[in-house]
Amino acid sequence: MNLAKERVKIIGWEQDFPIILLKEIEEQTAETSSLLWDEAANLSNDKPFYLIVDLSESSPPKRDVRVTVKEKYLNMRSAILSTYVYVGNKPLMWITTKFIISAARAKNVHLINDIPAGLEMIKNNN
Repeated sequence: MNLAKERVKIIGWEQDFPIILLKEIEEQTAETSSLLWDEAANLSNDKPFYLIVDLSESSPPKRDVRVTVKEKYLNMRSAILSTYVYVGNKPLMWITTKFIISAARAKNVHLINDIPAGLEMIKNNN
């Protein structure tokens, strides 16, 4: 199984919309991040979806990764119903993530304590 299929999956559905989990790797590169985001786009099939991003195992991304993630997010933004970000116990990662979110002009983004909390928020908001 390739990296993207291992780390990006549909983990549920809410009102006929998929919930896609994108789990970044520890040491991201622009190439690996691009593969993961491309897989999320593939799974969404150009339809609306919920996105949960798990950065709990990741190191703060370097500039090229931040640029790649911003571009990929911008390309998918219109299909993303809401985004839930899990950083674990990494305040620096949340700060970095906030900069990327701002640069991508993302709306409806939530910091979550764990993946089940994100699923519960999706369920309760619909």
